[in-house]
Parts: sequence; structure tokens; C-alpha cells
Amino acid sequence: MTAVLLILLFGLLILGAPIYMTLVLSSAGAMLYGGGMNAVAIIQRMTAGIDKFSIMAVPFFMFCADIMSHGEIGKRLINVCKAFFGHMHGGLAIATTIACLIFGAISGAGSAAVVAVGGIVYVLMKEGNYDERFSLGLILTTSTLAMLIPPSIAYILYANITGDSINTLFMSGLGGGIIFGLLLCIYSYVYARIKKIPVLPKASIGERLKALKESLLSLGMIVIILGGIYGGICTATEAAAIACVYAVVIEVFVYRSISIKELFRVSVKSAQTISMLMILIAAGSVLSWTMTVM
Repeated sequence: MTAVLLILLFGLLILGAPIYMTLVLSSAGAMLYGGGMNAVAIIQRMTAGIDKFSIMAVPFFMFCADIMSHGEIGKRLINVCKAFFGHMHGGLAIATTIACLIFGAISGAGSAAVVAVGGIVYVLMKEGNYDERFSLGLILTTSTLAMLIPPSIAYILYANITGDSINTLFMSGLGGGIIFGLLLCIYSYVYARIKKIPVLPKASIGERLKALKESLLSLGMIVIILGGIYGGICTATEAAAIACVYAVVIEVFVYRSISIKELFRVSVKSAQTISMLMILIAAGSVLSWTMTVM
């Protein structure tokens, strides 16, 4: 059975079959060859793989991230970080790192941070005499910190597979994310000093307060999500649902950065991404169950 599984798995990958079909067909072939499974069990295992309350947090956070990446929340987070750290050596790079950390604490999706934060700061860093390779590397690296900073979609998926506590994983990721973020800030500072990159003018107290006031509602989402989870008010899944409603209200009715028509387009695009992820999770659960039985 193991040989059949591996032959089908790598054979289908070489032939270029879709990943989810590769996982399902190789598992089905191995189990049917061994004569120990009815084909109906494949559908049952795929359904069971995604029929879990905790995994509902994933589509909610992904939808929330898509809304924010098309709205004003990312821009306002960058503005407040730039107001407080822009005058330091490497201040724009440090502000980028902190903005991505905050965005990760809101959405849990690294790809959304690339779109919402990276597209804005890349232009600013190029204008600020930062090297193109450094700018791209920093944006891509800091955006991956979203996988560590809770609420992390990667941790939710991991907890769903292993049965570990989501809250415990979140706590472990928080410390690691802060440490990596601090190291990136130090590196950015040293890099800017060596390359003699000019610093930005220091923002006045009034400018900082203005930037903070404009981003207050955006920062409030962190309090809602993390405060709700760690305060025992709601689960990660419920916090994700609340975050979606909050993001829609802020972007559509308060900031007015997204129209109802645009919201529909964002929802369709998000649904396509979520459906691809869900079918991969379902197919992966079949492979995992097959290997466990074998």
C-alpha cells in the first residue's frame, strides 16, 4: 500500500495534476488496492477534515484581511508608525516592520500585509534612497511575521491538525514574533547608518497625535481580537467573525474607502481564495487519515 501511495503521489505531481486531486487520488488508490476501504469513505474524510468549529476562523480572518488590504487601514497604520519612528536612522524600514507586525495582529495573513503595507512603503523607501533589494527583502520578510503574531492563520491550521490549544500556540508565537521584529528593526537601523540613508524630519507632537487619532479605529481592532481571545470573552473563531464585521463597518461606513459594489468584488475574490484553501485542507485530511490507517 505504501508503494502504491508513493507511486501515485509522485506520478500525479510529475504529470502536473492539481494538488488536491493528487492527494485524494493517491490516497484512494492506495486504500482501494489494499482492499480495506469503501470509496464513500473518501468523501466522509474530506468532509470531516473541514467540519470543525476552529477552522472557521481561517475564512473569517482571510476575508477580513482582504477587506483591509483594499481599504484605508493599512495606510493609516503606516502613517502612525512613520510619525513615531520616521525620524530615526532606518526609521522608514522600522516603521514598515512595526506596521506589518500590527497588521499581522489584525489579520493573521502575511499575503495581505504585502498588499496593504508593501505596496505603499515600497514607493516611500525607494524615494528615501533605500536599495531596491533591501526594500523588497524587508517587505517580504516582515510580512511573514504575520504567521507568528496572533491571530495566526498558520497556527489555527496547525492546531486543527494536531489538536493543540490555539491560545497556547498564539502565546508562543507572540514572543517569537516580537523578537524577530526587534531583530529586523536593529538590522534596519545598522543598515541605514552604514549606507548613510537620510532620516525623515521629526514629526511634531501635533502631527503624531493627528496620525494616532486617524488610526485609532484601526488599532482598536487589535484590542477587539486579542482582548476578546485572551480575556475569555470569545474564541478565536468568534473573534475572527467580529473582526470581519468591524472591518466592513470601518472601511465601508466610516472611512468610506470601499463602496458596496467594491465590497461585493472583494467578497467574490476572497471566496475564491478560501475555497481553494478549504479543498486543499480537505484533501490533506484524506492523505493524513490514509497514512494513519496504513
